[in-house]
Amino acid sequence: MTTVFLLVLYLGQAQQESNMMFADINRCKYFAARVMKQPANPQTKKRYTAICRPVEVDLSNPKVRVYRWKDINVIERYLNEFLMTQENDPLLKERYIDYERDATGKADGKKEIGFGHTYNPDKKFFTAVTKDGKEYKIPVKRKIPGGATKTYLTFQESKDVARKDAMIHRDSARKTIKNFDELPEELKMVATDIDLNVKGKFNTFSELKKGLENLDFDVIKNEYERSGKIKGKQTLLDRRNKPTLKLIKDAEKKVNFEYPPTQAKREEPKEIEVEVSDIEPPKSFKQAFAEARANKDAEFTYSGSRYNTRLKGETPQQYAAFLGKDMPVQVARKGGMVIKNYKERT
Repeated sequence: MTTVFLLVLYLGQAQQESNMMFADINRCKYFAARVMKQPANPQTKKRYTAICRPVEVDLSNPKVRVYRWKDINVIERYLNEFLMTQENDPLLKERYIDYERDATGKADGKKEIGFGHTYNPDKKFFTAVTKDGKEYKIPVKRKIPGGATKTYLTFQESKDVARKDAMIHRDSARKTIKNFDELPEELKMVATDIDLNVKGKFNTFSELKKGLENLDFDVIKNEYERSGKIKGKQTLLDRRNKPTLKLIKDAEKKVNFEYPPTQAKREEPKEIEVEVSDIEPPKSFKQAFAEARANKDAEFTYSGSRYNTRLKGETPQQYAAFLGKDMPVQVARKGGMVIKNYKERT
């Protein structure tokens, strides 16, 4: 048996039928929060509420459906759609042999080559990884025609070195973001790039880290922007911010509209009824009122508000007789202890 999270829905106080289960509680909480942001029903004035309840399910059962993220190659997407364009777009387009240069920014004497790979001048080898996962070494100093020694990388070598860099920082981001493996691939790419390119990493972007871990897109979109000094002035780094925002928005669309199941078959509602059968549906207002009247109670509480049990049209004398009182009962109006009569509410 495996623990997953069932999205339990209520309309007002009445539990609704629901069979949506999630592998990750943060994704479940995202949908619960979205449900509760909806306006009330214009006719009944009731609102939906939702909670995420842990349940045990047998994932080998073909009728059990659990929503989770698709597992695709994040590294290749990050290289092709983000890193190579951001770090060295001319190299990506023209595919020339790239020679070392002084690293940009506060690099403390380091050199840079390829797609943003920085290194100390005394480094002996670059570590590279092919698309099929084979790691190999490239000497930093190599002879070129004519006998001179230079530091250079071909286009493919530059990409393979960048792939190794991306893998290192993806794994570092995975250690930092507790639910990294449950994030959509676009947010994994954002987290990987923060780890790779931001000094201080998620210590600098601590609120973004919280947003990623809670899958809170409002926080993520407020906290993703980077800034830096250009010509002595602090400014937003739109060259990185714009594609980063696109990744975030693509991830948000996926959360809203894509539901990749673990099984092809849709679960029948009855299959999870066993999981929720021990939940007693909350009483409706009419049930609570009827119970209070049956007990001859003058007041009862419902959804945090207090109500009396007097019927519309019932005189104070009749109401006092119903309650067995000698004197008419004082019924408080709005603003007092008791807000409304039952018939006035319906």
